Amino acid sequence: MSTCAICELHDILLKQGKRTYADSVTHLDHALHCATLAEREGSPAWLVTAALTHDIGHLIHAPENFYEGRVEDDNHERVGAYWLRARFDARVADTVAAHVEAKRYLCSTEPGYMRALSPGCRLSLTLQGGPMCSAEIHQFEQSPLFKDALRIRRWEERPLKRPMDPALLEHFLETARLALLPSQRGWT
Repeated sequence: MSTCAICELHDILLKQGKRTYADSVTHLDHALHCATLAEREGSPAWLVTAALTHDIGHLIHAPENFYEGRVEDDNHERVGAYWLRARFDARVADTVAAHVEAKRYLCSTEPGYMRALSPGCRLSLTLQGGPMCSAEIHQFEQSPLFKDALRIRRWEERPLKRPMDPALLEHFLETARLALLPSQRGWT
């Protein structure tokens, strides 16, 4: 790689993170909010990093106006996991890959969960395969990262009361350094 993983992550979150996530919340605000909640719960560095980067797939390839009139899934969880797998602990990538499944799972297993989703989130749910069937539920529950994917989903749905301080990004990048693959540590 020509640049360090932490530098790449910084650039993606700082530059592409200015895009609107929902209402007046930016992707960077959303990422920092989720990472803050993960840290407050005493999560290990790899899970804080997964919380910070769970939606990075939205920022890597999709054009800024991709979500307007959207009719197909962007597979952001797979795009993000692929990018993360080359740079960070496999648990970061695997948990990011599973966070959409967590939403589908909760829509199937928790009464009222789907009704509480925003219209945009309900649209993405439809594009992502809708609520899980019983076989998918059983398979998801067997995943070693099942509970962690649910935690990311729970952090993701907590409302953000005010914009996050962008200076927090530097703090969470330091945490992300702890979750780097050994082969990436020399690039930091």
